[in-house]
Amino acid sequence: MQLLIAETVGINIKLMLKKILALSMFSFLFANGQKKTENYIDLGKLIIEVNDENQIKSLEKKIDQYFKDRNTVFMGQEYYYDTSDKKKYVVRGGGKFIESTIHWFLVIDNFNSNDYLFELDWKPDLETIRWGIEKLASKKGYEIPEFNVDADYSGLDTGGILKKYNEILIKKGYTLIYLDIDSDSYVTALIQSKNSSKVIDKGNELNHKIRKY
Repeated sequence: MQLLIAETVGINIKLMLKKILALSMFSFLFANGQKKTENYIDLGKLIIEVNDENQIKSLEKKIDQYFKDRNTVFMGQEYYYDTSDKKKYVVRGGGKFIESTIHWFLVIDNFNSNDYLFELDWKPDLETIRWGIEKLASKKGYEIPEFNVDADYSGLDTGGILKKYNEILIKKGYTLIYLDIDSDSYVTALIQSKNSSKVIDKGNELNHKIRKY
């Protein structure tokens, strides 16, 4: 009888320990997830520069939606950012890679949708480049030198063109930065030069490449 009781107690202790371990693991993963989200929110604030609480709330809401329901962002392995509006948000592809860095892409597409970032194709279209730069400046209320579509950009791709223009911008206290998403497009932000190192350093901390043009 005593042996049976001891065995029962032993089983109950093991079950209790398993539950404690499972709860501890859940708490650890939840805390880690929260911290990761907070880090990307901090990166977002550095990119925005201006005090735009609505934009930050929009980003927080989008991240929360994804973790509550993956289907708000993905259809199978195809990433759309917003599956309820597939016409507006064209599939990016590379679903597994994107999902492994989901916070990064949610920041980029959330800000791209609201003119804090602008994504340009590697093939240069000068009017589109000018339009994109003007949108970035207008969003933050920055007065910057006009992008000259008549300048000589022979042999330059979009990155080269933006680098050339950046030489003018930097003299005025602004700079264009490039956020690498491992594609042939150029995700671009306009920030004050004095803040560039903070943005770049935060990107490095999160294992993402951010650099000046």
